[in-house]
Amino acid sequence: MFLELVFCGKLSTTKGGIPSGTATTHLFRSKEFKQKQKVAGVRACSPEEVVRHSDNGQAMYCHLLSALLCREELQFITATFAYTIVEAFHMLEVEWRNLCDDIRRGELTSRITDPDLRAAMSKLMQRPNSELVAVIYEKCRSLDCWADVIPALWPNCKYIYSIMTGSMEPYVSRLKHYSGSLPLVSADYGSTESWIPVNANPTAEPRDATFTVVPSLAYFEFIPVRSTRCKDSSDEDELLAPALQEVASDCFEEPSPVSLTEVEVCREYEVVLTTYGGQ
Repeated sequence: MFLELVFCGKLSTTKGGIPSGTATTHLFRSKEFKQKQKVAGVRACSPEEVVRHSDNGQAMYCHLLSALLCREELQFITATFAYTIVEAFHMLEVEWRNLCDDIRRGELTSRITDPDLRAAMSKLMQRPNSELVAVIYEKCRSLDCWADVIPALWPNCKYIYSIMTGSMEPYVSRLKHYSGSLPLVSADYGSTESWIPVNANPTAEPRDATFTVVPSLAYFEFIPVRSTRCKDSSDEDELLAPALQEVASDCFEEPSPVSLTEVEVCREYEVVLTTYGGQ
């Protein structure tokens, strides 16, 4: 069992009758995602109603409550982005006493107002559990500034899995604060249109993650963005075209894209991808 901090959101419909929403909303509402949840060897601890709820605050509270109710069975924690996990445990710092009260009573707080959400959570809270509350309360009271809270509350959790590179890198230090010595596994690199590379060394620290492009995911091209060199690169390396360096010039021309086999070590590129649908 694992804690999957995902949120579905609402779909709207355009005037032409096309469903409109974020990429993750489409994913988590798809039949393929539901099928994956059913056949997966390890299941998420949160009910489907929590994932599909449009109020992220209420859904986050229920995610945490679901995880606490199965603290012994939880094997890993995941979210699309690292900041979501940090946000979840910040909420735990604020709400842990309320969560304990819910478990002690065997009843969800009245602040969760959605009937479907309450019905789904009531199936997990069929009786009061003062023994579990005593364990959680003692663990939380003994924490020093909430350091190592994840291994303290979920003793069988083995790792944290999420996108932790790029714009998510600033959240890694706080994530380490919460996770203690648990491994942080940096997820694969993607965009709204397609996944791009996979993490070639999942055991590496997020700052040392190395990604390998998977050519079958889409058709990839690479536009040089600036002249960049490694510390040990040769002085004989050819510089990029002067026009590339004169960004402010009226006659600036964007360099032509190169294919995956033509990229050069120590150069920086903007990734351009074309999906199988031609987008």
